[in-house]
Amino acid sequence: MRILVVASLYPKTYDPVMGSFVRSQLLELQAMGVEIVGVISPVPCSPRLLWGKPRWRAYGREPRQVTDLGGVSVLQPRVPILPRGFGFSLYGRLHEPVVQRAASTLIEPTSVDLIHAHMAHPDGTAAVALGRTYGLPVVITIHGQDLLRSIPRGRLTRRVTARTIRQADRVVLVSQRLKYIAEEEGLEGRFEVIHNGVRPDVRVDEDLVGKLEGMRPPGARIVLSVSNLIRKKGHEWVLRGLGPGDIYWIVGDGPYRRRLEALVSSLGLQGRVRFFGAVEPSAAASFMHAADVFALPSAPEAFGIVYLEAMRARLPVIACFGEGEPSLLRHEETALLVPPHDWQAVSGALSRLAREVGLTEKLVNGGFDEVMTRFTAEVQCRELMRVYRDVCDEPIALTRRATEIQGGWGG
Repeated sequence: MRILVVASLYPKTYDPVMGSFVRSQLLELQAMGVEIVGVISPVPCSPRLLWGKPRWRAYGREPRQVTDLGGVSVLQPRVPILPRGFGFSLYGRLHEPVVQRAASTLIEPTSVDLIHAHMAHPDGTAAVALGRTYGLPVVITIHGQDLLRSIPRGRLTRRVTARTIRQADRVVLVSQRLKYIAEEEGLEGRFEVIHNGVRPDVRVDEDLVGKLEGMRPPGARIVLSVSNLIRKKGHEWVLRGLGPGDIYWIVGDGPYRRRLEALVSSLGLQGRVRFFGAVEPSAAASFMHAADVFALPSAPEAFGIVYLEAMRARLPVIACFGEGEPSLLRHEETALLVPPHDWQAVSGALSRLAREVGLTEKLVNGGFDEVMTRFTAEVQCRELMRVYRDVCDEPIALTRRATEIQGGWGG
């Protein structure tokens, strides 16, 4: 099986954590014998007049091609887009010629069985057009952004995204919650729910774990969050809900950091909260092995791979009711769940974990067993390979998509 991947969500030099779950999936697929022909990961075109902004300067300095995954070419062509997401409904159209040109250097010298895009719009929109050009089936994975952020942007974006979902040969949703949302939105597609997964074994940097243990005050409990620092992740509610003996480690970076730092000062928590910034995924595992509780009351949340990683590290988890994968986050079985935006509920959950040793052990064992049996990368990728085989054996699906695409962008 030979696949071409289209994924704007893929690690970059300016953000090595972005899309790390896509990279991990590709590594597992390679271990199962799948050949990754190449990865096309578009980067916004960054004129020098925008280089006053750090992020746009980073776009401009990003290499146009790197080698990853043991020799696989990762092409990072530039795509013209406007700042702040203006004209977002047109991003697919802007991506199409860029992805087509990049793909010609990967597909034409070799054979490809299918295209896998990680995001419906704009990556999937460009991938469907590419599939039409080369007569290849297209699989799209929706990790959450399309349904939680893109469709609510407005009527035009919703129409383009819905059309792409309808045209794909398969649409993989990473959680049952996303399927519920797709059904509520009235979206039509050939949906498959395939949960995210993690490798059961993870390499921990013992030196880093030792250094982190040295930062622990005597008798303190370490509460940990690992995520981008954006409002929806719920760091504010953890800060407000900390118990008197808790130390809070925040791993990650993002636009909400300054506000969180100001909140730490206003709450008088300067000596009890530490910001570590963004770290490599391998380092994040070391933080988990040095912590006592993982708290991330994120809402909305499509899945939350980080919950799997925390459970694998045998940490009790605090998350939100109604968010993430419901079969994974089960209240008082694999996690303690709290209402969104409720610091008092977070405080109560932290207090329960401190005084109810039996509950903590139940959550740790339940979460670990759930991950090891149902949410490993191997389970995920075996299901994905089944989808790959199915779409490659369905010539009718190709005809259906090609016929529909002839209708253009209207409707």
